Amino acid sequence: MFARTVDITIIGSLTREDLQRPVAIEDIRNLQARYVRLADGRDWQGLSHLFLPNAAFTV
Repeated sequence: MFARTVDITIIGSLTREDLQRPVAIEDIRNLQARYVRLADGRDWQGLSHLFLPNAAFTV
């Protein structure tokens, strides 16, 4: 298997935060999609796993 290298000159002045932002955006999109899919399917147990253990909300 070949290792992939990154040309640092292409990255230029990008910071670590600049590189992590697209990953965070994709994580948020995936979480939103899971939430909608579980809510639409009325999978309340699965939906509860998307929240912190001490989370509470009122309907």
